[in-house]
Amino acid sequence: MTGEEDHFGLGFERPSVRYPSLSESAFGHCGAAGAQAFADPASGLAYGYTRRRYAFPGGAAPENERLVAAVARAVEAG
Repeated sequence: MTGEEDHFGLGFERPSVRYPSLSESAFGHCGAAGAQAFADPASGLAYGYTRRRYAFPGGAAPENERLVAAVARAVEAG
């Protein structure tokens, strides 16, 4: 529907494909309005983001790439 390539495992998306700093055990899903949520049991990282405005054409909003990278760096430095 969004034209993006998705990777699923047991009903959840595999966010490690989009966010390489995550482990293969990470799972979650993006929402149609640009939201993104996932958990990575290997690192203990959980991430949730929602937007006030709809992201076109849908799927994870582009700012998630920068936000996830910043959160992953903070966890590694922690």
